[in-house]
Amino acid sequence: MLERLILEVLFADDCAPMTHKESDLQLIVNKSDEVTCLFGLTISLGKTEVLFQPDPRSAALPAFISIEGAELKPVDEFKHFGSVIASDGSLDKETNNSICKANQVVGHLRARVSNQHNVRQSTKLKVYKAVVLTNLLYECKTWTLYRKHVKLLERFRTLSLRSILYTEWQDRVMNLEVLDRAGTTSTEATILKAQLCWAEHVIRMEESRVPKQLLYGELFQGKRNQGGPCKRYKDCVKTNIAPAGLKPKQLEQHAEDQTGWRALV
Repeated sequence: MLERLILEVLFADDCAPMTHKESDLQLIVNKSDEVTCLFGLTISLGKTEVLFQPDPRSAALPAFISIEGAELKPVDEFKHFGSVIASDGSLDKETNNSICKANQVVGHLRARVSNQHNVRQSTKLKVYKAVVLTNLLYECKTWTLYRKHVKLLERFRTLSLRSILYTEWQDRVMNLEVLDRAGTTSTEATILKAQLCWAEHVIRMEESRVPKQLLYGELFQGKRNQGGPCKRYKDCVKTNIAPAGLKPKQLEQHAEDQTGWRALV
């Protein structure tokens, strides 16, 4: 375990260890602090935060984690490599953050690209796909989306494309026609393709990898509240493979053939 922590300190400037118990997290933090001291490094107390994801039915207090007596700041959300992770596990803040970042990019490009009449429309669309779309759908392959999230993302994408194509609502042009003119697919289709490619990659991972353990993991204890259960990522995968005529039991078999899977997607 100590050697693994050393590698994380040497080759990653942003580390997010996860544990089930507060004592285990405190142990990892202590070992990380010891390893960094061996290399003459220090952990930034101002940038290090603790996110506690409690049982929704409990009123547990936030975890108390410290480094050399200094308590780390507990937060309800934090950004890790551009993604917003919330304490309640929902995707609301992540989608809002993605839309805000993409909207900022659209604003920066408006004066230099979008509103320039000497720039061809095909060039504007290529810039849009390369810059705006990548910010909007960053890490979408790992999202567990509900219909409300898809509608928000689709609405922003349609509005930004209409501004590039100079299409107003008075023109009575449907959203599907806007996508056809832009030579692109819907946001939902783009996310579906990305998630299927990621699922195939995770299935072929080694058993020791964390993404595969999370995909195949099951809770051994605990109860959920009455009502419909929360949507899981594996539920999204099962829904996405249905249009291809595949059953969940056939997923692993088809994922082993990487070339055939990409062609199917």
